[in-house]
Amino acid sequence: MGFVKFIKFFISYIPNFIIQTIIVWLFDNFIHGPSVIAYGLAAIIGVPITFIFLKKFTFTEHKTNDENKDGITLFKVLSFLIPIVGLVLCVEKCNSKPKEAKVYGKCALYGVITGIVICIIYSIVVINDITNL
Repeated sequence: MGFVKFIKFFISYIPNFIIQTIIVWLFDNFIHGPSVIAYGLAAIIGVPITFIFLKKFTFTEHKTNDENKDGITLFKVLSFLIPIVGLVLCVEKCNSKPKEAKVYGKCALYGVITGIVICIIYSIVVINDITNL
């Protein structure tokens, strides 16, 4: 297993961690249910999503050249984490490599959507903490 697959494997577990943390937090703060149910529900929901991420991103072989594969993966991760980079890459590669441009555009879009969801969750947490003061 190469370094790139190791990084993909590591990144694919992030959704599982986020889902489990949110479910346990919701049970502790809002539902006040038994912690056994919270951890069980977190595993039931988180494990299939992690499986899908692992199957899709870690162990799927893409039809690209080996020397270019690491660069494309790096730019996909950058496009997700910094969506403006994905937008620039999408526009730059639009005419020369449209399939690659589409991938960068999708990664940037997913990054924006993820950022919005994180901001909404954070806002809910902050508003809840402020109202409990």
